[in-house]
Amino acid sequence: MALFIGSSAFAQLPTATISGVVRDSSGAVIPAANLSVRNIETGLSRASQSGSDGSYRFPALPVGGYEIRVEQAGFQTEVRSGVTLSVSQEAVVNFTLTVGAIEQTVAVTAEAPLVNTTSGSLGSLVDEQKIAELPLNGRNYIDLTLMQTGVQEHRGANIGAEITGKLISVGGAPLRSNNYLLDGAPLVGFSGFASASATGSTLGIEGIREWRVITNSFSAEYGMTMGSQMTMVSKGGTNTFHGALFEYLRNSALDARNFFDYKTSLTGPEYRLPAFIRNNFGAAFGGPIRKDRTFFFGDYEGLRQRLGATTIATTMPPAAKVDGGVVPQISPLIKPLLTLFPAPNLPNNQYTEPFILPGTDNHGQMRIDQTFSSNDTLFGRYTINDSQQTSFGSPLWPNFLDVRSQYGTVSESHVFSPTLLNTFRFSFSRNRILFDSREGPAGPEFSFLPGQGFGLLVVGGLSNMGGDRSTPIVDKLNPFTWSDDIFYTRGRHVLKFGTLINRYQLYTSSQSYNRGVLTFPDLPTFLLAQPNIIQASTPGSILERDFRFTTLGWYMQDDLRVRSNFTLNLGLRYEFHTQFREVNGIEAALRDVQHDATGTVGPLFKNPSLRNLSPRFGFAWDVNGDGKTALRGGFGLVYDIGNLGATMYTVASATPPFSNQSQRQTPPPITLSFPLTFPPGTEGKSPRALDYSLQQPHMLQYNLTVERQLPFDMALTLAYGGSRGLNLMQTVDANHTIPQVLPDGRQFWTGTDPRANLNW
Repeated sequence: MALFIGSSAFAQLPTATISGVVRDSSGAVIPAANLSVRNIETGLSRASQSGSDGSYRFPALPVGGYEIRVEQAGFQTEVRSGVTLSVSQEAVVNFTLTVGAIEQTVAVTAEAPLVNTTSGSLGSLVDEQKIAELPLNGRNYIDLTLMQTGVQEHRGANIGAEITGKLISVGGAPLRSNNYLLDGAPLVGFSGFASASATGSTLGIEGIREWRVITNSFSAEYGMTMGSQMTMVSKGGTNTFHGALFEYLRNSALDARNFFDYKTSLTGPEYRLPAFIRNNFGAAFGGPIRKDRTFFFGDYEGLRQRLGATTIATTMPPAAKVDGGVVPQISPLIKPLLTLFPAPNLPNNQYTEPFILPGTDNHGQMRIDQTFSSNDTLFGRYTINDSQQTSFGSPLWPNFLDVRSQYGTVSESHVFSPTLLNTFRFSFSRNRILFDSREGPAGPEFSFLPGQGFGLLVVGGLSNMGGDRSTPIVDKLNPFTWSDDIFYTRGRHVLKFGTLINRYQLYTSSQSYNRGVLTFPDLPTFLLAQPNIIQASTPGSILERDFRFTTLGWYMQDDLRVRSNFTLNLGLRYEFHTQFREVNGIEAALRDVQHDATGTVGPLFKNPSLRNLSPRFGFAWDVNGDGKTALRGGFGLVYDIGNLGATMYTVASATPPFSNQSQRQTPPPITLSFPLTFPPGTEGKSPRALDYSLQQPHMLQYNLTVERQLPFDMALTLAYGGSRGLNLMQTVDANHTIPQVLPDGRQFWTGTDPRANLNW
């Protein structure tokens, strides 16, 4: 059950619509009335006429304030000002003309209606006022989505090295099932989550005008994901110069000490509050290059963060480093490794020291708008974010993350006639992620595998020593997007047709276990060089993949005005992805997990998306015909194809015969030697692969909503929304779940989570 303020109808484009009916004072419709709208910020104007039923429509208008003018012979001209359009809104503005001379003008100031009387979708708006007035810790604008009904933040997810930003689930959908659109172009990071920097923030709020989160019963123009659709619009220039200059400082001066910041050191009690300094600063400026024609807007935002960290490592006692202390004689292989463990400076063999984890973030955006005529407009936008962050993999062993994201889009709109409009868009994005751990000590005595640096030590009772087991990681994602949307009005029918094509280039180099991992059950077995598990990439493994695939979607939508106060939303979408292909042929699948000794060279999985027909239905009833009370509802069958590449690459990169993970464990006893060796029969004991026969994830969405306009510019919405997810798929691996043990002793990490409703 949902209760919130405000509403409107929704469309995919980062624009809005004005529609309504022109009548005379007796209630009869007035056909062929001349109407025009003018954007008071940029001077953009557009003209149309009312139809035979008195209805009119201005689709795909840029957001902002508008003035609407209606003229007809024998009637007074009426001008409606103060209509402010928000992103994806359809504002219903009806006119009642009074008989009189055309030279007489009636000026009316009125806001856009608060009640949605044209669509059965559910969603909420984050407008300019909320952006400007609500406090944001770190200026991460994705935080504002948490105010919306049906949006739940997910904490504590084990995502590993992936760049996640703010993790949200909408309507119970998986965490990756959210589509982020900036000016109609995709704004999704490599891992399938919201575009985020290495610091975990999504900066750039100074360049975002507003956005809408659509959470249930999407219309047919929406695709790619089934959880939510976030439609954002960037700020553009206007006929007046405007800008901002800002800096925000947060530090630890007034912070309370965390309970764990109290330590009892070897010399007595010690109180330590970790240092913390964060500076958010930046500027924005925009205005006209040529009045009413050409506009610009640019912004820059920076973040500098110095985060103090309290880490406690359990190290070994000094006596353990000498022969006879814990074991009679320490293995010669282990003695060089003892130098890595610091002497304890806390009781119970614990060690602590202050750490500073620096983070840097630089975000920039530039937008240019060009109005060629009332029928032709064009804009281009470029967004870039560079960031670096230091974090901890294991205590005392930092990881380093470097992320660069770039997004560019060009969009052109052309009005062929008052009833026919077309918008074409091309966008290109590039996401690059570099993730590595601190270099370990040099020398063959510290290398578990030939030519590799220091790996990872896991000793029972002690803190891990070494970097992340999957580093170094290099990920690159290049999506190319083409889309075209046609708006056509014919009588009572408001028709939309469109296509969306995404071409993905996905490169990953995940050096999983490339440096080796040694696991010991306790300290004595470590000192005696008696591991119970050793793991490493199988010699000869190819750990790089370069995938290509395409998603293609088509839709048609008819918003049929059955009566003047009753609208049906009828839509159908068909969207699928092509088979994933690795450009060098390095792809294979375990088609029969129980019996295949090795992978079959070829596709990673059978394509489940070719039957993705997605019907959509909605209705909206203006109960009293005055736009103040509405009963709405909707249903949709929606699919998830937008982020499959991100959920699969980690598993696909460790599928035999091209790559594998070798593992030895006791029994029988393992004799340790450097470099690590795997006798015949023990190599390839830990393969990872996708379920070759995976099914298409999809959801059924439905809602029923009642809205009522209240005094003081408020509206009350009472809604029930539901969904049912089927074949929900998430990537899992050795860090996330328990493997299947095959009859031949192999441990198989599957790419389909049998606990489908758990969102890792």
